[in-house]
Amino acid sequence: MALKWSPLSNLAFRASYTESFRAPVLKQLFGAQEEGAITITNPSQCRGLGVPVTVDPDDGSESCLVNAFQVNGSNPGLKPEKGKTFNVGVVFEATADLSASIDWWQIKKTDDISSPSITSAIEAGLFEQRGARYYVFTNLQNIAERENAGVDLDARYRLRGTPIGNLSFRNLLTYYTTTKSRSSAGDEWADFLGTYATPRFRNGFSVTGELGPWTYNAAWRTVGGFWDTDEAKPIDAGVRKVKKHEELDLQVQYSGFKGFELTFGIKNALDNEPPLSLTNALDNAYTQMGFAELYSARGRFYYLAGKYAF
Repeated sequence: MALKWSPLSNLAFRASYTESFRAPVLKQLFGAQEEGAITITNPSQCRGLGVPVTVDPDDGSESCLVNAFQVNGSNPGLKPEKGKTFNVGVVFEATADLSASIDWWQIKKTDDISSPSITSAIEAGLFEQRGARYYVFTNLQNIAERENAGVDLDARYRLRGTPIGNLSFRNLLTYYTTTKSRSSAGDEWADFLGTYATPRFRNGFSVTGELGPWTYNAAWRTVGGFWDTDEAKPIDAGVRKVKKHEELDLQVQYSGFKGFELTFGIKNALDNEPPLSLTNALDNAYTQMGFAELYSARGRFYYLAGKYAF
């Protein structure tokens, strides 16, 4: 369902509401599973497992030690995810060459398919004891509820007749205001905004030029930083902050021959390396060996493409 109202020729308000579902794919249901040995020393996690915690009589500090296996991968018991999406926004066109839109959005999901953290899995009872060994299931689960919200900004400006051709500027910003989840409807919400792989913002700024048969483009992409932990807020003292990551992409295209188009580009032209995440490097639940899944770790990449139409 969607509505749009235009009180002025250059101003429009819009809103939409949708419901959706997504069934688990075969890989999520019947893909590989793996087990990895872990050592649990977090007192709250030990309590969740029902293991006694030792209290130091001198300083009151708590300690524990549990050898366990962490189970990752598929889950044949997964159910479809369900979602509701809300969107409210405004579109403004100051001139034919200058326009902008801003939208507030909210996505509410139930039975969301995701891999819980060790703490979340223990709190949800996703563990069992086999002899002296504990098994903690952080494989794919239908996490009861998840909510994300934020603001999208899209601004465009076109500059005509410059010595280097017609130029188009565009900035796309997504700023996240909510990233939270809970394992059941009666639980408190756990706030993960700004923690591992959930930065507060993403931004893309691009300049596109057109001069005769030539088209060229430069795009600067920025992914915000985050606290290097996959545990919910509040953030513990001493947790490091992963810095933001920026990349520059360049592309030039020539179409001066009839029916033929040649494209050359460079991805990550400055060869910026993604920032190190200790959470990713030390936890076998994640991939990329130290780089969060927010960005590619392949480095600078060149490509050349040709297209002929007849």
